[in-house]
Amino acid sequence: QQQQQQHVRNDKPQHVCPVCLQKGRRSQKKICGVCYSGVFNDVAKYLRKNVNKLQDGNMTLDDLYEGLKSLPRGCRRGYTCGIDRFSGPKESRCTRCRSLHAVKTMPRLVQDILDRAIENEREKHRQFLRNEV
Repeated sequence: QQQQQQHVRNDKPQHVCPVCLQKGRRSQKKICGVCYSGVFNDVAKYLRKNVNKLQDGNMTLDDLYEGLKSLPRGCRRGYTCGIDRFSGPKESRCTRCRSLHAVKTMPRLVQDILDRAIENEREKHRQFLRNEV
């Protein structure tokens, strides 16, 4: 796993996001808000496109990793982008590869996001069924 680095600015250490290597949050995981929300949104998009998988049980990170590659508007470069493509101008940024990199770099965090999203979707379904009766 990548060694946690710190940038120094005005004699204050700045945390580095382990996904994009930009300025990270002052938290235990240090992931920046852009990477976190990107993963969160990609997980939600994957679950919306694969509602049937919610009933099958828990999904693995491998399922998510391969599933993210099958979503529309994926990587234009064949999912080969490096960290240099995770931030910068929107025209050249690859947010899907950034999410895929997060799956590999921070598997526990992404699994937590996936598990919470699955449970939220299941709860919505239970609420729907209760209201339908």
